[in-house]
Amino acid sequence: FINLRLIPQLKTKIKMIDQFVAVIPAAGIGNRFEDQTPKQYLELKGKSVIERSIEHILNHPSCLELVVCLSMDDTWFNELAISQDPKIKITLGGKTRGESVYNGVKFFEDKDIEFSHFLIQDAVRPCLEGKDLDKLLELSETEYDGMILGFPVSDTLKKLDCKTNQIIETVDRNNLWHSQTPQLFKKDPLIRALNQATNGHEFTDEAQLLESIGANLILVKGSLYNIKLTYQDDLKIIKLMINSGI
Repeated sequence: FINLRLIPQLKTKIKMIDQFVAVIPAAGIGNRFEDQTPKQYLELKGKSVIERSIEHILNHPSCLELVVCLSMDDTWFNELAISQDPKIKITLGGKTRGESVYNGVKFFEDKDIEFSHFLIQDAVRPCLEGKDLDKLLELSETEYDGMILGFPVSDTLKKLDCKTNQIIETVDRNNLWHSQTPQLFKKDPLIRALNQATNGHEFTDEAQLLESIGANLILVKGSLYNIKLTYQDDLKIIKLMINSGI
C-alpha cells in the first residue's frame, strides 16, 4: 500500500535536517526543446538555467555536497563560474534520467561521508524558491521515507487516443497534482528502491520509483512558478518571471 499524503501548509516548525547530499541529473540534450544548446545552459538574466536551478540548494547550510551528472560530451558545465564551487562534484550521467540518478547516488555511496538524505533536483527548474526547499527539509525528521513538492492540477484533463488525438474521456482532476522537484528521500529507502528497480522500466521521477517498493511518501504544496523548462513556450514564461523578479 502506497501512502502518499498531502500537506498543503506546514502549521508547526519542525527540526530541520542536519546534512543532505544533492544529485542533479543533467546529461539530457533536450530533444523536445529544439535548440542546439542544451536547455540547462541557456542564459537567464546573467545566469544559466542550471545555475538558477541549484543555487538555493547549493547555498543551503544543510547541503554537504552536490553532484552534477553530465553527458560524456558535455563541454558547457566547466565553463560556468559555479563549477568551481568546492561543494560541487561531477560524475558521468546516463542515457536516461534514471541512469543518471543511479550514477549520482552511487557516487555518494562510494564516498566516506555521513548524511541522512538524498535530494534530487531537475537541472531545468530555474524558479525554485528557497522557502519551498525549506518546506521539504522541515519534514526530514519525520517518519516519511520521501517528501516531494507538487501543485494541484487546475485544467480540465482529457485522455486521448495517441494515434488519432481523438478524445476518449475527461479525467477527474480531483486529487491530481503535478509532481515537481526537488524531491527529498531518506538514504536507505532510495538506495533500496534503485537496487530493486525493474530492468527496462523507466520511472519519470524518483517518487514513482519509491512508490514501487511501497515507501511512505508525502506531497508538499509548492509553487505554480516552479515549472520545468521542457518546451520553447516554457522558456518565455520563465523569462517573464525572472525579469519581473518573481
